[in-house]
Amino acid sequence: MCIEMTHQFYGFEILDVDELEENSSSSSGDGEGECGPQKLTRAQRKRLRKKKLKEEALRRRKVIGPLLPTVSDDGKGDDGSIHPSIGNISMLDRLILDQNSLSGNIPKEIGNLSHVIELDLSNNRLIGSIPLAIFNISSLHVLYLTNNSLSGFLSLNVEEHQLNLEAIDLSSNQLTGEIPSSLCQFQELRFLYLSRNNFTGQIPRDIGFLSKLERLRLTKNEITGTIPPSLGNISSLQFIRCVENRIGGEIPQGLGNLLHLKMLGFDFNNLTGEISPAIFNISSLAYIAFTANRLSGHIPASAGLQLPNLKGIFLANNQLSGEFPMAITNASKLIELELSYNFFAGSVLTNLGNLWQLQCLNLASNQLTNELRNLELDFINSLVECRMLQFVIVGNNPLNGILPDSVGNLSSSLEMFNIENGQINGHIPKGIGNLSSIISLFLNGNNLSGSIPSEVGKIKQLLKLYLSRNVLQGSILEELCHLIDVGEILLSENELSGFIPDCIGNFSQLQRILLGSNKLTSTLPSSLWEITSLLLVNVSNNSLQGELPPEIGDWSALMY
Repeated sequence: MCIEMTHQFYGFEILDVDELEENSSSSSGDGEGECGPQKLTRAQRKRLRKKKLKEEALRRRKVIGPLLPTVSDDGKGDDGSIHPSIGNISMLDRLILDQNSLSGNIPKEIGNLSHVIELDLSNNRLIGSIPLAIFNISSLHVLYLTNNSLSGFLSLNVEEHQLNLEAIDLSSNQLTGEIPSSLCQFQELRFLYLSRNNFTGQIPRDIGFLSKLERLRLTKNEITGTIPPSLGNISSLQFIRCVENRIGGEIPQGLGNLLHLKMLGFDFNNLTGEISPAIFNISSLAYIAFTANRLSGHIPASAGLQLPNLKGIFLANNQLSGEFPMAITNASKLIELELSYNFFAGSVLTNLGNLWQLQCLNLASNQLTNELRNLELDFINSLVECRMLQFVIVGNNPLNGILPDSVGNLSSSLEMFNIENGQINGHIPKGIGNLSSIISLFLNGNNLSGSIPSEVGKIKQLLKLYLSRNVLQGSILEELCHLIDVGEILLSENELSGFIPDCIGNFSQLQRILLGSNKLTSTLPSSLWEITSLLLVNVSNNSLQGELPPEIGDWSALMY
């Protein structure tokens, strides 16, 4: 999801799907999160709730942490643990002790709180297993134990009168074993969060009995098996996140029946087969995420026609093939389009400008081409309409075209432009200097000719400049020395000539400079060796003269 994998997978996280869930739960109406001061984050809501609860604590039998050790019946031990006497406060209906640095085990006596509705012990340092007694509290509706160091198996012995739980959050602990099938008896359950543990085994086959479930999060466990077909029976489901597990098999067709679904996320698993066309007809969907699986087949040509709320589609690093889905440009709310590292073919669409909210376009490492009838890369002209664009990553495709002058009119927010190894011809447009926010410019591995335009020196934010393996001529311009924050300059394997400018010493953050296999002459400027951040220098296969300074022996980290 716009994340970066070294050498193989580009991406940059823009959309926070956790934030989407929190915003959705805090809003009214259809539940879609919106930007603006009228919306509260989860943390803000919790602070507001705790403030109100503290005002009512004496009147309504609540204990809001931290519990003070100066109070005899506070329930907190001198060592920062939860004292077993907490179970004596029998009329308590809410116990909220999150973010109190509590340590030690959860005492089994907590199960004596027979009237407690909400139990929140999250964000502490609690260890040991979760007492079975907690799940025997028949009045309990909300259980938050997230972000502790709780371990052991999750053992449940559920009786019919104990089925009132609506929310269970045990994420970010060290729980092991299988997810107990007895969880599926909590038929009032709306939120089940078990992410970031060490659960193994399969998702319970009977999970479909949780008929009121709205959010299921099982991310970052060791879950195996397949996706239970019964998951498609839970019509209330809005969010499914089972990222970074080892779930295999095919995607059940029944998931296409979840008409209220906003997030469907199974990134980084072992899923095979095709994506059901029905999934692309769920009009409520905001995110489709199957990055890094082994999915094959085509994306339906109609994908996008029935997705008016789609914000992100993440299908990178699979084995998908076929034509670029033409109807995707109808999903006008799309922010991220991630299709890299597949086998998509055909032309890059020339109406991508319809996606006016697009921030990240990643089509790298496919078999995509330019419109055959045009020399210029027409899709670049279209992207000028995307004024929020931050990342354009289309490298490692046989595009075979010329960079249009319109590249200089791309979004002023653009941070990365990557068209490496794209069979690009012609000159580097001078307008590229207008991209004032560019951090990474990758034009390497093409057939670009002419000189490096001096306008590149105007891109003050530039950190990475990759122009190697082209047929660029002329000299290394002194204007490049204006890039004082640049960390990597790759100009090797071109036809650059002349001398290396002495102002190269201005690059105070430079770590790598590759100038090998050119036609450079004269000597290496002494200012080069004044750059203390240097890790790699390559000036081989040139016509340079002179000797290396003796000080180079002090550069223990330098490779040259």
